[in-house]
Amino acid sequence: MGFRKWIQQSQAVSSDGMSAASIHGFSPSREIGQRIQLLRRAAGLSQQAFADLLGVSRTAVGFWETGRPNRISRHIPRIARIFGISEEVFLNGRSEEKVRAEITKDEASIIELYRSLPMEHRLQAIKRMEMLARKEGKVIAP
Repeated sequence: MGFRKWIQQSQAVSSDGMSAASIHGFSPSREIGQRIQLLRRAAGLSQQAFADLLGVSRTAVGFWETGRPNRISRHIPRIARIFGISEEVFLNGRSEEKVRAEITKDEASIIELYRSLPMEHRLQAIKRMEMLARKEGKVIAP
């Protein structure tokens, strides 16, 4: 089923006043909002910075992130472009296309070393890399 049809159905109200989202315990608007917030934070953008890039108000971004529908559909192509993903990935959270990730020999060595560590040492390694990145002025997403 297409995403837009799914949203229409989930926003439908039954004869007893219950929305499909509340009946099923799921809201596509809320899921999209969470996806926007996750992508925005990963990109190191504040709500205001993201709103400025998109040409909307910070309030609109806040509405989207909390799952309140606010004419988001017309902005979907631009949101996907800002985050460098396809509309399919933005809307569905996944893509059917296979993506080949190429890593350097150094990166492969780091991954191999990381996987050889016990869990508590993995956490220490991550914290150390985050500390080094902060020293270099890189923004680390929470």
